[in-house]
Amino acid sequence: MAARVRRSCYVCNTQFRPISLRHITGINVLEKQEIAVRFHGEPRMLLENFHDGSRLCINCHLIVGKEFEFSNDPNCIKLNVLRSCTALQCFICREDGNVHTLSTSTGANIFMDNNIYVPENVGVCTHHLNSRGFVFLALTGGLLSSNKFLKIEGVTLQNFLTALRDFSLLKPSDVADADSLTDDEFSLISPISKDQFNEKLTFCDGERAHRYVNDKDLLIFLCE
Repeated sequence: MAARVRRSCYVCNTQFRPISLRHITGINVLEKQEIAVRFHGEPRMLLENFHDGSRLCINCHLIVGKEFEFSNDPNCIKLNVLRSCTALQCFICREDGNVHTLSTSTGANIFMDNNIYVPENVGVCTHHLNSRGFVFLALTGGLLSSNKFLKIEGVTLQNFLTALRDFSLLKPSDVADADSLTDDEFSLISPISKDQFNEKLTFCDGERAHRYVNDKDLLIFLCE
């Protein structure tokens, strides 16, 4: 029996049967094609690469249409929005065990540190949170996001703005001081103890090294 022909969605690159793919047609085709190119995930991808044979899966077709609709809505704003997040899976490690819903205050913390908006009902493992309920800063540096329009309104907007205000009132030492982590908290994000980490960090300062390495650089290196 001959294998069924499958084609890739231009945006998500997932393969589908041709019957499940859609062309971008109708009015405002060029604008929607530009959105598809942007969502493709490759900044250097040119619009010319989107040709007549390019198709989108049903989900991506709906997303592109919604983005075009939001782009013409004065009540929508353009933000870097966290990619591929669900309530059933941790957005850090993608595990689905012991997952809890990320709080609005923790989402605001990520927004302030990384300029990435975290939608509601996003899952996170509890061991990725410090004693204050925030995600460890070292775990958020590589988050992927999509720059797109979003409508935040009502209670969601009120809670988010309140969380931003509360976060802004915290002392810098409450959120940014690595030494404020307990030994147990530090062991969750590092393969070595805090004392060992600080010892290695002393050999990476600007006076002894040709290239300055900060604590975040060292932690990422040790975790690879």
